[in-house]
Amino acid sequence: MDWRDKYGSWEGTAEELAALASTLEGRLFPGLPHDVNPPNVRLIRGYVTDGVVTRAERRSREAIFGFRQLLELLTARVLLREGWPLAKVALFVRTAPADQLTSMLPPLETTRAQK
Repeated sequence: MDWRDKYGSWEGTAEELAALASTLEGRLFPGLPHDVNPPNVRLIRGYVTDGVVTRAERRSREAIFGFRQLLELLTARVLLREGWPLAKVALFVRTAPADQLTSMLPPLETTRAQK
């Protein structure tokens, strides 16, 4: 099962989004330099403010993010690493359909143990 199928109905808080994005980023991009900061709540809030990640759904006092925001976050980090300016990333991520964002992210390689 591909990671996109596994997490297609994922929902969680900003803390959970940061943790999942960090885990997936490490597995999707194993050669990522160690000086790149992993996603955190502060980064997510900044991305929401800048329009890179769409706002979370409010459920009573809780802000709940979903799979779309996970795709936006991961895709934005890829584009920023490629040198895109933040404003262009925000415009692209906001207007791109989910399948286009998904296609920009690699599948997870499975290990022999997972097979």
